[in-house]
Amino acid sequence: MRKINILESHIGDAITSFPALYDLADQDGVEVYFANSGVCGLWKNNAAVVFHEKIEGGEDFNNQAAFKIFSHSGLHMAQAWYWILNMPIPQSIRKVDLLESKPAFLCDVIISPFSHSDLLLSERGEFGGKTWPFEKWNKAIDALTGAGFSVGVCGMFGSGTDPAFWGDRRIAVFDSLPLNDLCGCLRGARCVVTIDNGIGHIAHLLGVSHVHLIPNKPWICPKEWTMNKNGNAEIIYEDFSLTGVTKILHSIFSVLSKFNDETYFYFNKDVRNTSMSAWRHYIMYGKNENRQISF
Repeated sequence: MRKINILESHIGDAITSFPALYDLADQDGVEVYFANSGVCGLWKNNAAVVFHEKIEGGEDFNNQAAFKIFSHSGLHMAQAWYWILNMPIPQSIRKVDLLESKPAFLCDVIISPFSHSDLLLSERGEFGGKTWPFEKWNKAIDALTGAGFSVGVCGMFGSGTDPAFWGDRRIAVFDSLPLNDLCGCLRGARCVVTIDNGIGHIAHLLGVSHVHLIPNKPWICPKEWTMNKNGNAEIIYEDFSLTGVTKILHSIFSVLSKFNDETYFYFNKDVRNTSMSAWRHYIMYGKNENRQISF
């Protein structure tokens, strides 16, 4: 049984190790420690023992060497973790279960507009470019709430450190939640919208409907390294200074249109008289019951 310390502090860098570690655990069992304690709480594979302290004598890993070698290769960083752990690199990324809570509150659209790494770059006076302007987010939020959709914002680094750029708009704030509670909220959203950040990687592993905004800048890694490769993800890859609100909204509304309340009730007439909305019923019960949602 291998003893492994994942020393990445950022959510995205750490959680993309899960597919490789799950495969390793299924093969031989594994003892693992995550420097990012939030990610540790998402682990859901009984073939492993997860430690909350660094494992004495364990192998120490991060993805810095893999980034230098593979970031322009077309591989996703989750695939590169296999190379890091001395395993064969797979052609696709396996599905993993995460330890998530049941959503207590459902929100139509959850936005994650913050990037910890972008903040660190800015503080060092280096190039950023991973953050879409907050004034554009507000225009998108106005369009969504004007169309009757509920909108939430989830942060990256804890209460009081993310700018509340939305002013007095009616926004649900998913901040400072344990990551497994946040995963439940993401699972319950009709559309998750993120930039290239840790929440984007969580949305990828969860397999939720996702609009993924990735900046096209010469000093930022290519989209293949970080993009959501699931079939239900819409990828917008361009220079954020050129990305307009209309394009983002088009992708969001495209995702939202894929679930129709009347269609759900048409195929599931036994729940038409339920006191909850079609979407809430689907999230709370319909998914587990494999209920039909479209033609």
